[in-house]
Amino acid sequence: MKQTDEALIEHVENMSTQEVLQNIALCKTLMDRLKKYDKALREEYREHHADVDEAVATVNGIAVGHVTVTKDGLDTYVVKDKVAYGAFLKEVGEVIAGGLQAWEERPVARPEACTNGYLRTVVERNGGELPDGVDVRPGRLATVVYKQTVKDYPISATDVQNVLIKEIEA
Repeated sequence: MKQTDEALIEHVENMSTQEVLQNIALCKTLMDRLKKYDKALREEYREHHADVDEAVATVNGIAVGHVTVTKDGLDTYVVKDKVAYGAFLKEVGEVIAGGLQAWEERPVARPEACTNGYLRTVVERNGGELPDGVDVRPGRLATVVYKQTVKDYPISATDVQNVLIKEIEA
């Protein structure tokens, strides 16, 4: 165990019950607010600052981690109404692998015609128009990933004050 961990444990062990309860409440409140702040920072970075594949995060001149942004996910097509989609498939004469018609005689879309890959092809072949009974589920946004490279680097009260105080008081 590191010396700082030992000092922290000793500090906590010397607290009164009321101090422990107070600090639990304060820690929970701070963590909740910092989680929102972290989310806002990552969104801001992704939308306005992510102009390189990887950036180095520094605190007081010490490189403490790397930030990367994943790629946006693709939209996913989903069948919401198999009957309406099946009627569309029949109307335009779509076929699935093996030359089978892409709809049931009811007409209901066959399961193979309801996969995202097949739906994507159908939408492309029909000029981007969504068939009846099909919705688009938006792909996920790119994710900002922080990988910490230096553990337990020194953080001063000034660092906390300069960077977080506005969010803590919000």
